[in-house]
Amino acid sequence: MREDSPTKPTFDLRAKLLLLAWIPLLVAVDQYSKAFAVSDLEPRRHLPPISLLADTLRLQYAENFGAFGSLGAGLSETQRFWLFTVVNGTLLAGVCGFLITHRNIEGQLFISLALILAGGIGNAIDRMTKGYVVDFLNVGIGWLRTHIFNVADMYILLGTAILFLHWIRNPQPSNDSATAPQSNTPYASSV
Repeated sequence: MREDSPTKPTFDLRAKLLLLAWIPLLVAVDQYSKAFAVSDLEPRRHLPPISLLADTLRLQYAENFGAFGSLGAGLSETQRFWLFTVVNGTLLAGVCGFLITHRNIEGQLFISLALILAGGIGNAIDRMTKGYVVDFLNVGIGWLRTHIFNVADMYILLGTAILFLHWIRNPQPSNDSATAPQSNTPYASSV
């Protein structure tokens, strides 16, 4: 590493353990919010949504058999199981393993992956216990509205946004000729 290049902040073991301890808390908040949706919103699912904050936020119960925005809901039950349970579970295990085993992970990257992991676990719990994900939040102004989503989806979206910003701010060096070592011999062409 060059001496004049700034070092990126990394988490020490204590900070990583503290943040990893937050993941079960985030999952619990997600599960509690979904329990509220099941107990208070599901019985009134055929009524108009509850409108809050001048209709900017709507509470409306939905059972999502797909991913965010019901993407993949039309797949067969077997395909959904393999995609949303097996493949997703494997990816979540990989993220968890990465967070635990990598010693010098940058703080921003660690936080983004921890949020994605917490959201993924929250939705995976729903899929394994109910066969679908409970969604109940809708945000928008007038006709411009989001799909119905949940707290775990907010974790995933925030984690993905932080990860995207991390990649923009920390571009990886390319493998093109610009990074190839230059010759110091006097016979090298300068053309």
